Amino acid sequence: MIITEELGNLTNKDKVVIENTTRKIRILGSITQVQTDDSWININDIKDEIQEIEKYTPTIYFGGSNAYVQSYSLNSNNELVWIELLGQEQNVRSITALFMQGKISLGDNKVFSDEIPGLKVIAKGNVRKIQSLGNGVAHSIVYNHQSIVASNFNTLISNDDEGIYNEFLRWLKKSMKMPTLDDINKELYQLLKDEDFICENKSYNIKSFSMSEELLKDDCIKFQELVLKLLHKNNLIEKKKTSYNLPKSVYLTNEQVQDIYSVLEKMPDLYDLEDIDLKPVGLKLFSPSMTYYVVESNKGCEDFEPFERCFGYVVNSNGIAEWGYFSIPEILEVSIPIALNNQKMHVGFERDLYFNKKINNKGKLFDVD
Repeated sequence: MIITEELGNLTNKDKVVIENTTRKIRILGSITQVQTDDSWININDIKDEIQEIEKYTPTIYFGGSNAYVQSYSLNSNNELVWIELLGQEQNVRSITALFMQGKISLGDNKVFSDEIPGLKVIAKGNVRKIQSLGNGVAHSIVYNHQSIVASNFNTLISNDDEGIYNEFLRWLKKSMKMPTLDDINKELYQLLKDEDFICENKSYNIKSFSMSEELLKDDCIKFQELVLKLLHKNNLIEKKKTSYNLPKSVYLTNEQVQDIYSVLEKMPDLYDLEDIDLKPVGLKLFSPSMTYYVVESNKGCEDFEPFERCFGYVVNSNGIAEWGYFSIPEILEVSIPIALNNQKMHVGFERDLYFNKKINNKGKLFDVD
């Protein structure tokens, strides 16, 4: 008796037997129909009459012989990197013997399959495994050993997603010149798929993916870039602390100046926010006469020492304000004389520790959501 679950797994290439007659089926969305003599009928209306399900299996032909294709995988050049055959032993042996030689024809006879149009085989590196099953039947696998998790071009083959991931781990070990951390391997696998460095092959009845050759070029430099990107993203690389010649502030301690420099290190570089209308203010420095809203910092270049050329909005005590470039070391070294209780003293710029706003191109401040 045919169970409902089996009917739910049918494809357009499968057939069913009703009253000893093989009938085609077609699937329209969620509806499966069976072809009768003059119409199509919903399979649920005649499921009790179905005697047998004939699951589609691709067939491969050579001369007057044939064999059933249990699984196969083609690379982007339509070349076989894997094929699994089942059938009469003589037929299986003759077909796979050609593949072993990197051929698909002998004399006037040519191997062909409706399932695999334009079939080609790789000229070298094919390996055959064959087993007699008795009663004249044999099972054989032919694969290209230079393609299946090798060091040149790489194909991952398995029956399920977990198997493909395990093949990917084998590929990492065999093919890559740089080690990776187990903590990022799953994320790396997904990143390579998302960026089309792992591409699904045309295959039947198995899962098959090819690793892009781009990952192996120039001492695997592209692969190294992707790994380093993930390591930084996951904070798995300890950032080297940059040491600076801190400016001598008359007002702030060395620790307070270092805190300001630590904030500047994390801020956007010059021109990063050029096209953004509402810019986050990374640092506010103020004195009795001036206020600096810093939005971009130069971490150092050929012409300037670190933070000698930062960009932001400047407002003075007279209400004059403009966008411009300025040197943080010079600002922090400023000594401003003031009189307090008839005593002369000096102050400097300090940091607003609790400032958290954005600024638009006109210098108007907005709260951060």
